[in-house]
Amino acid sequence: MVNKRICLVCLTLFLSVILMSCSGEEDFTSCPEDDPFCFERQELLWSGISKKDMDWETSVEYCKEMGGRLPDFTEVRLLLRKCPDAQLEFSCPVRSDCLSLSCWENGCAGCIWDSSGVYSHFHDSERLWTFSEDSEDNDYAWSINFVNSYVGNMKKSELNYVRCVRD
Repeated sequence: MVNKRICLVCLTLFLSVILMSCSGEEDFTSCPEDDPFCFERQELLWSGISKKDMDWETSVEYCKEMGGRLPDFTEVRLLLRKCPDAQLEFSCPVRSDCLSLSCWENGCAGCIWDSSGVYSHFHDSERLWTFSEDSEDNDYAWSINFVNSYVGNMKKSELNYVRCVRD
């Protein structure tokens, strides 16, 4: 009887260790120095997320220095998941051919606040810049906040995080 209990305890501990070490979630935060674009999504190579937030102009330069570019709105939108209102153009009609604030509708407000990264294919919970500028006011550019999938345009002097792409 004691041997069965010991075996059961050992088996339980072993399975617990295995489950804790195999969460199934890949770390998408950073890439190795020799491969700054190590994540693939929708035929694009993506960088890790920037270590700090920055204004739009700095973001554009940051991506150029890395050997890539700041992704446009449509490309960043491809990172959205589990929030149909923000993902689908009929709910949130902001898209490459409709980049003015007049294109923003309630569906662009996203989903319930969740900082676990559930709305991003790369598990981001930060707000990311896009290269896409507001078509009516070049002082603003579009961003997506992955904490709730909120699609919005912001003054370029404000600070957001960045993921760069390379074709």
